[in-house]
Amino acid sequence: LLVVVLLLCSACLTQALPFGAWSLSPQSDPSVHVRHCNYDLFASHLDTPSDDFHFFIEKALDGSSDGVSFRSFNFPDMYLTLDTHADVQAGRLGLGIIPDDKSDASFDVLPSKSNASLLSFCSRSSKFNGKFMTVVTHAKGVCNEPYDVLLSESTGQEATFALSAVPLPPGQGPTTVTVHPKQVLHEVNKLFMGCHSDSGYTHEPRGFYTQLIYGESFEKTPTEANPWPNTLLPASAQATVNLNGEPFHGFTSLNIQYTGGSGLAGLANRGLGNEGLVLQGSKEYEGYFFAKTGASPAHITVMLQNYETGSVLAEQTLTVPANSNWTQVAFSLTPTDSTNCVGISPTASGSVNCGKMGPDPGHICVQCAGQFAIGLAQPGSVLIDYVFLQPGTWARLGNLSVWADTVQKMQRMGIAALRQGGTFAQFEYYFWKNWIGKPWERPSVGAEWGDSLISGWGPFEMLDMCEAAGFECIITTAAENQDCCSASDMADLVEYCWGNASTTWGSKRIANGHPAPYKLRIVELGNEQTNSRFADQVRAMEARAATVGMAGKMYYMWPQNNMDKAAADVLQSLGMKDHVLWDIHDGGDGAVEMSAAVFADASLTFGTINAETNAGTHNQGRALQEAADLNDFFATYFPSTSGDTLPRIKARTASFCTERSGHYDNFDQGILFFLPNMTWFQPPGYVHVMIHSTWLPMAVNVSLNSTAPTKNAQGASVSAQAAVDGSSFRVMYTNPFPQSVNVTIVLEDYNADPYVNVYQLSATSLQDANTPAQPEFISPKITGNVKFMSGDVLVVPPFSFTIVVFQQQ
Repeated sequence: LLVVVLLLCSACLTQALPFGAWSLSPQSDPSVHVRHCNYDLFASHLDTPSDDFHFFIEKALDGSSDGVSFRSFNFPDMYLTLDTHADVQAGRLGLGIIPDDKSDASFDVLPSKSNASLLSFCSRSSKFNGKFMTVVTHAKGVCNEPYDVLLSESTGQEATFALSAVPLPPGQGPTTVTVHPKQVLHEVNKLFMGCHSDSGYTHEPRGFYTQLIYGESFEKTPTEANPWPNTLLPASAQATVNLNGEPFHGFTSLNIQYTGGSGLAGLANRGLGNEGLVLQGSKEYEGYFFAKTGASPAHITVMLQNYETGSVLAEQTLTVPANSNWTQVAFSLTPTDSTNCVGISPTASGSVNCGKMGPDPGHICVQCAGQFAIGLAQPGSVLIDYVFLQPGTWARLGNLSVWADTVQKMQRMGIAALRQGGTFAQFEYYFWKNWIGKPWERPSVGAEWGDSLISGWGPFEMLDMCEAAGFECIITTAAENQDCCSASDMADLVEYCWGNASTTWGSKRIANGHPAPYKLRIVELGNEQTNSRFADQVRAMEARAATVGMAGKMYYMWPQNNMDKAAADVLQSLGMKDHVLWDIHDGGDGAVEMSAAVFADASLTFGTINAETNAGTHNQGRALQEAADLNDFFATYFPSTSGDTLPRIKARTASFCTERSGHYDNFDQGILFFLPNMTWFQPPGYVHVMIHSTWLPMAVNVSLNSTAPTKNAQGASVSAQAAVDGSSFRVMYTNPFPQSVNVTIVLEDYNADPYVNVYQLSATSLQDANTPAQPEFISPKITGNVKFMSGDVLVVPPFSFTIVVFQQQ
């Protein structure tokens, strides 16, 4: 036990600095310990041991030879510093990243005159210099603890602390990893390499969907009263342009009455947020719209323009015959030149709606020069509705309305499973029957949730993309809301996906232009809710599956977040073992442990699936969390209870597959970012790239400092996998600490080639991420032919994920 007090900072006594791992207890109340809670500093009773109470005391960040700084155990790049929250006392301490003024997180160490083992800590901050770390009766902060911790002039027992040593987390010091490459444990489930897409957020559907028009049916969107705010009405034209027309299948239509003069009268669309379109010169763009002309024909002009220069890049005029019915009109445009984007200030963006940006690096507000225009350039009258514009097949995944670049990058990440779902799927408009058929005919035209317009991109577009890309598709649908979602409705979904022309719903699928089945095997009935219809729905779906050749081949996900006895009883009552699954939504890790806790009850036979990992960030800290959680999944095996080829945990899908830079609206956690003109990996995406590029399927025996593999947010993490024939194996290791670690790798009973390949993803801060200007700032570094023998030491850099690949000699 070590303790400390102070009198005056200016009267610093010589004291050996207490470097190491400690917990702090005030002399005034030894029953409590200093801890962080919600990033504020408190002192509370140690009823439940937690690394919230543990700190590394290290050399002062401001460089003082007599000072120290306190680094958090479980947030290793955060330090005790002045609290910046608005609702706390002056001088309050909390956790934060390294401040600009490093003295705010630096302290002098003063011993007590009466007991040299007691210490006090005097702030070196220019704002509170000479004031001491002190515990005071709780007054402010969201956590209800006995004491707050702040800087004060007190020099009494409340400002004097005893320090108790705590064990170092695994991997903090020199570490030994022992691998048994020939001791194969199980095959790794490739579906653990998945990702999750939530169409309810603006970040999501536009990462896949090539529709360039935002508000295709001239509808109001969640963030814009009019997504077509750019009216084209030259003085030379006698015309009226408004949105008061009779709708086709949407909400309204563009109504143009042109009586004389010249020039194009109509509207222009600049896409999401009115930020402008990126157009590629000499590349074809295609689309269609619906028009209603009445008694006379109309000559409708479509254009691609550079609105900044006023130039017309492509133009086509299409004659629509007189018709009292709506007519679909196709067009093709090839711009003569490209348009570019520039970054602009979100606070001075003019007509551009930048969204809310985001808390982590990687967000930018852009203004691009392209726009699409539609209207009349000669006398006539017309109603126009449902406008669609996309690039030609040069930018798409085959003939689908899907960005090829996004899919190619997901394939580079080794994505094997993709789940579409989220809170948006709870509501009746997302009932699956509202998303079949042609997009312009669906009841879901104009569907929106939160800040996002998701019309046109639904479960069946996602299924088609997954099929073409080689992903296992996991679909969430509304299952209990108002009048929708009866058991027979859900059984119809199975038949719609798998039935042939002799079935009612199979024939509807074929009539809707999709003769091949939709290969849906895993379906979630609701999202984050207790679905009282679940058992009836699953029984009906499985009965229908038997009629279309899918008996015993489907999986049904229970959508309630927590697993209680009532939920377990529902799943067990179905008698389908691990073909019914509890969907675990976690904070980025922990689903293996939650599954293990359930599986420990031998009376339970259902399986689990980890369909959301809501880490809330996309930085290097998230990358290390992602790598550690995948280590945990790869190293753990629970056999199927039904004899299934998949283990009892069926899949893991990391949140989110994609995120739109600048248009963050919640959960800043995309592993792949995109803008109108680029797509790039964030650090957790590169974790997937590294694992996929070195993929080996067979988990083998590995230990860390002679213990079983660990997945510990506060410590190192390791797993190992080998080739089926044993010709190679790899070690995957995370170092979440701000110092390099010497890792000795010992190979048991394996004659390895003396040269290895080393892949490393590292950063100087856990807060680092990739920006549009530096999309590879945090990216893997590959070193080939590194001489390395069993028992050699590998120096693993701070805040890093490392893969070492060995070959058999």
